Amino acid sequence: MCIDNDPRGPGTWKFNCSLLHDQDYILNVKQAIEETLIIEEGVNAGLLWEAIKH
Repeated sequence: MCIDNDPRGPGTWKFNCSLLHDQDYILNVKQAIEETLIIEEGVNAGLLWEAIKH
């Protein structure tokens, strides 16, 4: 057996679409976006999007 010890890269993020059927998840995401928009008012749209994703 050979174990690869090379460091991994950051990879690619992919959204799990099945979460869109979970009403609790949808509500939590909406609330998080609304809170972020209030806290980060006046921030560049690109930075705002990054903040929302994380």
